[in-house]
Amino acid sequence: MSKKIGFTLAEVLITLGIIGVVAAMTMPVLIQKQTEKATVVALKKFYTNLDQAVKLNLLENSDDYNVNNIVKKMKTVKICLNGSEDNSCAMHDYKKFNGTSTIEFGKTDHYYDGYTYAVLNDGMIERMGNISDDCSYVRGTSPALQNVCGEVSVDVNGNKGPNRDGYDVFYFHITKFGVVPFGGINDSVNPFNSNNSYAAWVIYNGNMDYLHCDDLSWNGKTKCK
Repeated sequence: MSKKIGFTLAEVLITLGIIGVVAAMTMPVLIQKQTEKATVVALKKFYTNLDQAVKLNLLENSDDYNVNNIVKKMKTVKICLNGSEDNSCAMHDYKKFNGTSTIEFGKTDHYYDGYTYAVLNDGMIERMGNISDDCSYVRGTSPALQNVCGEVSVDVNGNKGPNRDGYDVFYFHITKFGVVPFGGINDSVNPFNSNNSYAAWVIYNGNMDYLHCDDLSWNGKTKCK
């Protein structure tokens, strides 16, 4: 007679339980990493498209950095002015990087008059505002940041959460020298790791590791590990 060897029901259940525990521990990490990679790709795409829109506008309108004209050079499905009751252009409230509520991106923000909101054809939502008609606003030490014309914010996944600075909401300067993401090495008003200053880090370093460790810097570590 042959002897058959197999697993008991108890052994199978224990094994499945262990696999379930390991999966529960690792899946959130894997999902977060994938979300961060998708955010990096989306933000770089927006940066490229915004820069192209600025250049296209200049070809047609020399020395024109008005954001209301720049937005017309982007592929949009809807454009609405600040204060619109249409939540598809912007949510009422957003969150700062530290998790506290803010209206700095939301549709009730009147920090600068005349903000224009747009829903792009890829679902992103951008907010654009003029700051200086003669591009003389100073936000840093580089030539570009001493000639700031306007400001652009983008929520890379539209109205989906978390609607939070540094997570899915990022900021850019419109300057006479091109588009400059917030938080670069020469940005003295919005230095890296403060307020809404994470766009430059994501674009130039290709990661969001500032979410996981607090000892990163432009002149030091650019990754947690």
